[in-house]
Amino acid sequence: MAKAHNVLRGTYQNILVEYDRADRRAMSAGWTWYSDMMRWCEGTAMKYGVAPHRVVAAFAALSPMITVEQNKRAVVEVLETGHTTLNFPANVEKAIAIIDHGIFEALRGEKVEAFAEAILEPYGDGVPVVDRHAVSVYMGKAINDQQRKGLERKPVRNRIQNAYRKAATARKVPVHVMQAIVWESYREREVSV
Repeated sequence: MAKAHNVLRGTYQNILVEYDRADRRAMSAGWTWYSDMMRWCEGTAMKYGVAPHRVVAAFAALSPMITVEQNKRAVVEVLETGHTTLNFPANVEKAIAIIDHGIFEALRGEKVEAFAEAILEPYGDGVPVVDRHAVSVYMGKAINDQQRKGLERKPVRNRIQNAYRKAATARKVPVHVMQAIVWESYREREVSV
């Protein structure tokens, strides 16, 4: 059996293949995905009288394992009722701590921190968001639960993040835009989210 850190071996070229196959819709959606999300967070923050960066952080905290639309509903439920059943209790508690008290330290985890950063800096070159979909693009195929365990190792995440940086540099686009474009292209073909 392969060691966890050796299981996730892909290449930045797989990311470029996905980028190059992206159709006009995926390109357009990718260029605006994070800025659209930032606008949604700002509008939601204004409606509920909360600082926008708190809504962004809560959105990121609630993001694991749910769709974007479920995530939006979860944030609104937390803002309106102080609770939601749309995510794990630990993530809901983090979102509440962030919204109610500005405890941004509750937002822990490289993936959710990078996700919040990407929303705050849509055209930035910050830390790429490494989730199962980003890894599938990097590997050129869908990954399974056993392979996902490799993401627990920092050297593995660093290797994947560097591949996204290299792909973004090769196509002269911001890292966050690269990720959004390939995610949109991959999702259209492979995922029913």
